[in-house]
Amino acid sequence: MPSTYVVKLFVDGKTFTQSLTVKMDPRVKTPYRDLQLQHDLSLVAYNSRKQLLQIGREISVLQSNIKDTTTIAVLNKFVSGERGSKEVNFNQVVGSLDNLLDLLQESDMPPTAQMISTMKEAQIQFTDLLKKWNEFRQRQ
Repeated sequence: MPSTYVVKLFVDGKTFTQSLTVKMDPRVKTPYRDLQLQHDLSLVAYNSRKQLLQIGREISVLQSNIKDTTTIAVLNKFVSGERGSKEVNFNQVVGSLDNLLDLLQESDMPPTAQMISTMKEAQIQFTDLLKKWNEFRQRQ
Protein backbone atom coordinates (compact mmCIF):
# COMPACT_ATOMS: atom_id res chain seq x y z
CA MET A 1 0.00 0.00 0.00
CA PRO A 2 1.16 3.55 -0.63
CA SER A 3 2.85 4.80 2.51
CA THR A 4 6.24 5.55 4.05
CA TYR A 5 8.12 2.46 5.24
CA VAL A 6 11.38 1.80 7.06
CA VAL A 7 13.51 -0.92 5.49
CA LYS A 8 16.22 -2.72 7.45
CA LEU A 9 19.00 -4.76 5.88
CA PHE A 10 21.19 -7.02 8.00
CA VAL A 11 24.59 -7.87 6.47
CA ASP A 12 27.60 -9.34 8.26
CA GLY A 13 26.34 -8.27 11.69
CA LYS A 14 25.62 -4.72 10.54
CA THR A 15 22.20 -3.14 10.26
CA PHE A 16 21.37 -0.63 7.56
CA THR A 17 18.14 1.36 7.86
CA GLN A 18 16.50 3.47 5.19
CA SER A 19 13.05 4.97 4.89
CA LEU A 20 11.25 4.88 1.60
CA THR A 21 7.99 6.13 0.25
CA VAL A 22 5.81 3.92 -1.91
CA LYS A 23 3.57 5.93 -4.19
CA MET A 24 0.61 4.69 -6.14
CA ASP A 25 0.92 4.47 -9.87
CA PRO A 26 -0.77 7.71 -11.03
CA ARG A 27 -2.61 5.77 -13.74
CA VAL A 28 -4.49 3.77 -11.09
CA LYS A 29 -7.76 5.47 -10.18
CA THR A 30 -9.01 2.85 -7.71
CA PRO A 31 -10.08 4.46 -4.43
CA TYR A 32 -7.74 3.93 -1.47
CA ARG A 33 -10.38 2.00 0.53
CA ASP A 34 -10.77 -0.50 -2.33
CA LEU A 35 -7.00 -0.91 -2.57
CA GLN A 36 -6.89 -1.45 1.19
CA LEU A 37 -9.58 -4.13 0.89
CA GLN A 38 -7.62 -5.80 -1.89
CA HIS A 39 -4.50 -5.67 0.28
CA ASP A 40 -6.29 -7.02 3.36
CA LEU A 41 -7.87 -9.91 1.45
CA SER A 42 -4.53 -10.71 -0.18
CA LEU A 43 -2.83 -10.75 3.19
CA VAL A 44 -5.43 -13.12 4.64
CA ALA A 45 -5.01 -15.46 1.67
CA TYR A 46 -1.21 -15.24 1.86
CA ASN A 47 -1.04 -15.93 5.61
CA SER A 48 -3.51 -18.81 5.37
CA ARG A 49 -1.54 -20.28 2.48
CA LYS A 50 1.69 -19.88 4.46
CA GLN A 51 0.17 -21.80 7.36
CA LEU A 52 -0.97 -24.55 5.00
CA LEU A 53 2.54 -24.84 3.54
CA GLN A 54 3.81 -25.59 7.04
CA ILE A 55 1.12 -28.22 7.50
CA GLY A 56 2.10 -29.63 4.10
CA ARG A 57 5.67 -30.07 5.33
CA GLU A 58 4.39 -31.81 8.46
CA ILE A 59 2.24 -34.09 6.31
CA SER A 60 5.27 -35.07 4.23
CA VAL A 61 7.18 -36.04 7.36
CA LEU A 62 4.24 -38.01 8.71
CA GLN A 63 3.69 -39.83 5.42
CA SER A 64 7.26 -41.06 5.44
CA ASN A 65 7.15 -42.14 9.11
CA ILE A 66 3.68 -43.66 9.54
CA LYS A 67 3.46 -47.41 9.14
CA ASP A 68 -0.18 -47.92 10.17
CA THR A 69 -2.34 -48.25 7.04
CA THR A 70 -5.45 -46.90 8.79
CA THR A 71 -3.61 -43.73 9.81
CA ILE A 72 -2.21 -43.38 6.29
CA ALA A 73 -5.73 -43.66 4.87
CA VAL A 74 -6.99 -40.96 7.25
CA LEU A 75 -4.08 -38.70 6.30
CA ASN A 76 -4.64 -39.28 2.58
CA LYS A 77 -8.34 -38.45 3.02
CA PHE A 78 -7.33 -35.22 4.78
CA VAL A 79 -4.99 -34.33 1.91
CA SER A 80 -7.02 -35.35 -1.13
CA GLY A 81 -10.51 -36.14 0.12
CA GLU A 82 -12.62 -39.02 -1.06
CA ARG A 83 -13.91 -39.32 -4.60
CA GLY A 84 -17.31 -37.66 -4.82
CA SER A 85 -17.10 -36.22 -1.30
CA LYS A 86 -17.99 -32.61 -0.64
CA GLU A 87 -15.91 -32.64 2.53
CA VAL A 88 -13.16 -30.02 2.60
CA ASN A 89 -9.64 -31.33 1.99
CA PHE A 90 -6.14 -29.89 2.12
CA ASN A 91 -5.52 -29.73 -1.65
CA GLN A 92 -8.87 -28.05 -2.26
CA VAL A 93 -8.25 -25.27 0.27
CA VAL A 94 -4.69 -24.69 -0.95
CA GLY A 95 -5.99 -24.43 -4.52
CA SER A 96 -8.76 -22.00 -3.55
CA LEU A 97 -6.36 -19.74 -1.69
CA ASP A 98 -3.83 -19.85 -4.53
CA ASN A 99 -6.50 -18.87 -7.06
CA LEU A 100 -7.84 -16.08 -4.88
CA LEU A 101 -4.40 -14.66 -4.24
CA ASP A 102 -3.62 -14.71 -7.96
CA LEU A 103 -6.90 -12.94 -8.79
CA LEU A 104 -6.41 -10.31 -6.11
CA GLN A 105 -2.85 -9.58 -7.16
CA GLU A 106 -3.26 -9.44 -10.94
CA SER A 107 -4.61 -5.89 -11.04
CA ASP A 108 -5.25 -2.77 -8.98
CA MET A 109 -9.00 -3.04 -9.30
CA PRO A 110 -11.48 -3.32 -6.45
CA PRO A 111 -12.20 -6.90 -5.37
CA THR A 112 -15.47 -8.12 -6.84
CA ALA A 113 -18.39 -9.26 -4.70
CA GLN A 114 -17.66 -12.80 -5.90
CA MET A 115 -14.01 -12.54 -4.74
CA ILE A 116 -15.11 -11.31 -1.32
CA SER A 117 -17.70 -14.07 -1.01
CA THR A 118 -15.23 -16.71 -2.17
CA MET A 119 -12.66 -15.46 0.35
CA LYS A 120 -15.20 -15.75 3.17
CA GLU A 121 -15.96 -19.32 2.10
CA ALA A 122 -12.24 -20.13 1.79
CA GLN A 123 -11.66 -18.84 5.33
CA ILE A 124 -14.48 -21.02 6.66
CA GLN A 125 -12.92 -24.01 4.87
CA PHE A 126 -9.47 -23.05 6.16
CA THR A 127 -10.74 -22.88 9.76
CA ASP A 128 -12.49 -26.24 9.36
CA LEU A 129 -9.33 -27.76 7.90
CA LEU A 130 -7.18 -26.45 10.77
CA LYS A 131 -9.62 -27.95 13.25
CA LYS A 132 -9.41 -31.33 11.51
CA TRP A 133 -5.62 -31.13 11.37
CA ASN A 134 -5.36 -30.32 15.08
CA GLU A 135 -7.71 -33.20 15.91
CA PHE A 136 -5.61 -35.55 13.76
CA ARG A 137 -2.38 -34.41 15.42
CA GLN A 138 -3.83 -34.88 18.90
CA ARG A 139 -4.63 -38.52 18.09
CA GLN A 140 -1.02 -39.19 17.05
